[in-house]
Amino acid sequence: KYRKARITEVEMQEGASDRAVRNITLNGLGRRLDVIRGDILDLPDSMCGKFDMAVTNPPYFEAGSGMIPGSGAKTASRHETTASLSDFFAAAAALLRDRGDLFMVHRPSRLADMMTFSRIAGVEPKVIRFVQPYRDEDPNIVLAHFIKSGGRELRVMPPLIVRERDGRYTDEIDEIYGRK
Repeated sequence: KYRKARITEVEMQEGASDRAVRNITLNGLGRRLDVIRGDILDLPDSMCGKFDMAVTNPPYFEAGSGMIPGSGAKTASRHETTASLSDFFAAAAALLRDRGDLFMVHRPSRLADMMTFSRIAGVEPKVIRFVQPYRDEDPNIVLAHFIKSGGRELRVMPPLIVRERDGRYTDEIDEIYGRK
């Protein structure tokens, strides 16, 4: 949608990285998107302070918590196997320019950690929005916006409801995805 945007993806998993490169090629976006296969813990210094925005969906489960089903890609995407949540905030703080935006998708159960680690990293929470599968169910996702070196003011938006009881997507979801 934003034709002037240059996007750099950092992906640790080989399969996901390969899929991203194929998708970029198939969609003719090679001039606008780059994929770096690597860990956020090992980003080159040359990337520091170069980005206006970062988007992340880090692993939801803290290292050593819950049942870990093996050691494959699914496990690495759900459990902190190499980098912790605090590492994701530190990496974002290093990559972003001053007043740069960080957008994160995570679980409500980690909200206290998100607020704590963001402040430690100097990435101030600005907006949070809970996502509920249905109007009468508890949220299962939290969307959060942070600003590097931003002032202390947090806004909580009304919840985003994904589906109606009959299974249809809500009008707001359809609007977000450009279907209305």
